[in-house]
Amino acid sequence: MRRLLPISLVLLALAPAAAHAQASMDQNRKACSPDARRFCKNVFKDGDMAVYSCLQMNAAKLKPACRKVITGS
Repeated sequence: MRRLLPISLVLLALAPAAAHAQASMDQNRKACSPDARRFCKNVFKDGDMAVYSCLQMNAAKLKPACRKVITGS
């Protein structure tokens, strides 16, 4: 039982970070979904990284919210 306590504490400490990361991903998807459908629908079948690369290549055409997600500025 004593060994389980530290593991439980670590998992409890990481839970808020995981929830924040999920919320951030959801916000990013919401910001970029319209632009992804507009510019990158032909690469959807190739997965998230292909869509991300497509969005990067079209950064100048993206709406400001998505451009911020993709370029970080």
